[in-house]
Amino acid sequence: AMLESIISYATSETECRSRMLVSYFGEKKSKNCDVCDVCLKRRRKELSGKQTFELEKTILSIVAIKSFSISEIVIRMNHFRENDVLAILRWLIEEGRVEEEGDIIKLI
Repeated sequence: AMLESIISYATSETECRSRMLVSYFGEKKSKNCDVCDVCLKRRRKELSGKQTFELEKTILSIVAIKSFSISEIVIRMNHFRENDVLAILRWLIEEGRVEEEGDIIKLI
């Protein structure tokens, strides 16, 4: 059962990782964390095309100037929801448009 739980945790693309973890330890009621890869992908899908484009354009213009930490990017984009910024940032990393070195994001 433990091995199955580990495999499920590592391969799930639909269930919040945090919820899976607390469920494994017996917690019955929990909310989505909104910060794991699964939650961020879900959030990105919920954004409209215009919102996605605006976030993407703003992030790329910020890191075109110089490299910033993720938290600095979020602070500079305080007129957007933090989870939206994180969702698009994760997507830009996955797409190879920006690079993550530790906590620093830079243009490729």
